[in-house]
Amino acid sequence: MVTINLVPLFYIFFVGFASVDMYRLFTFTCNTFLLAFVSVLLSFVFAIPSAYIFTCKGFKTKNMIGFLVLFLSILPPFLLSILLSNLFFFLDIPNGFLALSFSHMIVIFPYTLVFMILGFSFVPTSAKYSAKIYASNTLKGFFMFYFPFMKSTFLVAFILGITISISQYVLSLMLSTPSFSTLMMQLIPYLKSADLKSANSYGIVFIINSVFAIYFIKRLKDVISKN
Repeated sequence: MVTINLVPLFYIFFVGFASVDMYRLFTFTCNTFLLAFVSVLLSFVFAIPSAYIFTCKGFKTKNMIGFLVLFLSILPPFLLSILLSNLFFFLDIPNGFLALSFSHMIVIFPYTLVFMILGFSFVPTSAKYSAKIYASNTLKGFFMFYFPFMKSTFLVAFILGITISISQYVLSLMLSTPSFSTLMMQLIPYLKSADLKSANSYGIVFIINSVFAIYFIKRLKDVISKN
């Protein structure tokens, strides 16, 4: 199984790399990861309180939240991009970094929510009571008593969110501006034209990120098995 998974990596090095403008590569890489970082942070802002509500026993809108997560995870990217384009037009939000950040956040949100729900299940009852007694406010109580038990799920959700964001092509293409481009937007045209060497030059970043994602997800699996 390991050999099969490594075949694409060996194929990339077999095909080789084309010389690219390093400044353009650096700019696109910075754009890609800055957009991913902001999108993931936004997903945490919405997912943490949603996960807390979801884990509350007897909360009446549990099924509604579950349906929303399922709906967002199976909605085709092209259809989602059309819906978001109309929404941003109605809200008078121009295409650009802000629109891209919220659109990527919507795609990332279901997965972040799942890991936050998993993280809350790691928090012992004693820590929850301590947060109510000793914390002067909700935010302080969360970071003092909840976060230490949720660090592993935060890390995996962060890495997975970055991976999902940098792989978005349709949303980025539909909602970006000519002055803003990402690695995926540069990579796809090279793949369509069968210029594999140029595609490899831009795609090596995805390989490196995937290695980190697999490593940290495996670490989370080990944590869950220990608990």
